[in-house]
Amino acid sequence: MLGYFKEAIDAGEIRGDIPMDTLFRLILGPLRLLIKQWGMSHGAFDLREERQHLLDSMKILLSVKP
Repeated sequence: MLGYFKEAIDAGEIRGDIPMDTLFRLILGPLRLLIKQWGMSHGAFDLREERQHLLDSMKILLSVKP
């Protein structure tokens, strides 16, 4: 996964001022929590829809400002 981060940084798709191990935690932590919440709620929400909301928000947070 760190290789993908490096590619994205090199391509200017995500910020390069955040250490890659921190990027890993920023992405996997919330995703893991989302899955845990879904399981604890016995599937009370659409996991795919909420995952997409989470990913869209992460793209905004990690994007390189124009």
